[in-house]
Amino acid sequence: MTMNDSEVAARRAGVRALIMKHEQRARPGDTSSQLDWKFFEAHQPKDGKMGAPCLGEHDEPAPWPCSTFIRMESPLFYMD
Repeated sequence: MTMNDSEVAARRAGVRALIMKHEQRARPGDTSSQLDWKFFEAHQPKDGKMGAPCLGEHDEPAPWPCSTFIRMESPLFYMD
């Protein structure tokens, strides 16, 4: 695994942990974490490489990490 690949893995793990924490503290019936998981799965780098095109939907091609993924790295993204 290259340095780039390990950074991608670390950043993905960080967002996964935030989504799981959001799920744990969600109120019964709150399904917003399902949308978080969809965004997470959609906004991934092509071939798992840092700087590769993001596979998520963007107005113009965006290198990974894209602005959506960067927002997901903030705990504030998951505030109700």
